[in-house]
Amino acid sequence: MLHLTSRINAFLKDAFYWYAVAGTEGKTRAERQSIYIFAVVILAANVAILGSALFYFFYDPEATWLGNLLCLANSVTLALPIVGRRNRFLTEILTSILVGLFVTGLCYVYGAGAGFNTILLIGVMFLAMECGTKRPGSMAIVTAPLLILFVFLPILFPQPAPYLPISPELIEMMSRGNVVSTIGVTLLSFLVILARTEKAEEALELEYARSEMLLENLLPSGIAKRLKENPTSTIADEHTCVTILFADIVGFTPLASAMEPNALVTLLNSIFSEFDDLVVRHRLEKIKTIGDAYMVAGGLEHTNPRHLQSMADLALDMLAATARLSETADKPIKIRVGMHTGKAVAGVIGTQKVFYDVWGETVNTASRLESHGEPSRILVTASTKTLLDDVFCFERRGITEIKGMKPTELFWLISRQD
Repeated sequence: MLHLTSRINAFLKDAFYWYAVAGTEGKTRAERQSIYIFAVVILAANVAILGSALFYFFYDPEATWLGNLLCLANSVTLALPIVGRRNRFLTEILTSILVGLFVTGLCYVYGAGAGFNTILLIGVMFLAMECGTKRPGSMAIVTAPLLILFVFLPILFPQPAPYLPISPELIEMMSRGNVVSTIGVTLLSFLVILARTEKAEEALELEYARSEMLLENLLPSGIAKRLKENPTSTIADEHTCVTILFADIVGFTPLASAMEPNALVTLLNSIFSEFDDLVVRHRLEKIKTIGDAYMVAGGLEHTNPRHLQSMADLALDMLAATARLSETADKPIKIRVGMHTGKAVAGVIGTQKVFYDVWGETVNTASRLESHGEPSRILVTASTKTLLDDVFCFERRGITEIKGMKPTELFWLISRQD
């Protein structure tokens, strides 16, 4: 019995999906939402119409013709959501005409006292919701006739048709039934729309949180906030004291050629993920990765006044991290590190895949120091060493000629002082 019930539920679910959703894949989310709600309301209205038809078949044999008319109306209106996937406005016009003719016929036969004109309000509510505020002209065209009928039908047909022997008790019963049907259809439609709206809001909130997280990952928090407040503004800041670090994996090209793509990406991800955690811990900013190179900046947002010391600690921690990862991966992973402090300009460039970057001689110097360094060592300039002398230990490398720079006194950063 449970198996049969499950199969019936699955069949009904698939049938409803086909009726309300199938064929809408190429449409926008708003259009799919509108088509879904349209189908739900039509189904709810048809349940009420079918109930009325059964009433006339069994309660009032003389009104069997009306039950047949209602069944015919059911068949026609059930096709409206399918038509609506091709031509939305035509479907709205047809809906308005069908509802108007249907209610006018009922009011002519049974009089306004039977309460059939309340169906017009459901039609107005539904069509207004279907058109939406972005299509006020369409809304006015399809709802105005129903509102006019709602006002004038009680005046035109105050009493039942004189040639039909309809008792006041039947009219009273119809009036109550129509009120119940109207409330039921309205409540069911409201609950479905409310559920869909809440689901859409949850999806929107989730998407917003995801976008916020992505933006925070791409840009420093202060820059992200400025960009959200004014998306068209040019963000370019000059900094008088910025620390830049470049780290590069030694022998990466031969290492990469000897590894499978998945294994290579997994290894790089493990290395750079470790570096990412260290950057966050030391309150610095990761700028970018270029192949196997990793760039970090400090002092851009003035959130860490000791950014130079933090960068030196980061460099030492990166050496220790690569040593651990080398043992774990059973591969010779070593990095060269260069760092320098000075002036720089930082800003956001691009409109697609926006990119936050840092430019200036300080960046160039740090990059050249890294490329002229040695495996598992940290190379700094004399000016950077002077700023860190009280806290860290250094080893003199000597005066070195570096491309694009005059002969420069360089030092190896060894460790923190005890």
